[in-house]
Amino acid sequence: MLDGLRKRARIAAACVAGGCADYQLARTAIVTHRALQRSFELMTLARRVRELRPRVVVEIGTHLGGTLFCWSKLAAPDAVLISVDLPTGPGADVFGAFVSGKQKLICVQADSNAPETLAEIQGHLQGSSIDFLFIDGDHRYDAVRTDYERYGSLVRRGGLIALHDIVSDRSRPASEVHRLWAELAGRARTESILDVDSQDGFGMGIGLVWV
Repeated sequence: MLDGLRKRARIAAACVAGGCADYQLARTAIVTHRALQRSFELMTLARRVRELRPRVVVEIGTHLGGTLFCWSKLAAPDAVLISVDLPTGPGADVFGAFVSGKQKLICVQADSNAPETLAEIQGHLQGSSIDFLFIDGDHRYDAVRTDYERYGSLVRRGGLIALHDIVSDRSRPASEVHRLWAELAGRARTESILDVDSQDGFGMGIGLVWV
């Protein structure tokens, strides 16, 4: 009960400080589009992305599209959004409804760790840099490190990289994003976004790296 009150108080304080638009967007992503996120964490990340107003967004690990929905609402009106996920995901048939106006959505259904996938993304970028990179794909240490190093190198100076699930989760022992985050937090300009429930053994949490 106490944790529930603390959660509501943090969300209320965030809304007072910056308005409720980001909270409402996060809740729509979670409830309607089934984003596997915690409200406080996603709304806080949404606020950072809104301030960035990215024109080029790359998301690794789109799953059902909840977070991609968020980025489409926060990106510039003419933004390019690139989704990278395995062929088992919904793809453009579902995600195409998220973009509006002059926004362009590109769905790459492939293994993000494959060298040919990186080459394909670079081809779509046509020499442009990434403004916002969201990494939520394969959570094994070597895989997430590869995603971070390969695609992170394409992010412009002043851009933002976000990693989901930076907290260890005893129910998912194969998830090792927390190992990479421990390395990054000590040597980069970083920010940890943690819900009350995000603590060792219980998982989630979002880590930000400002390039």
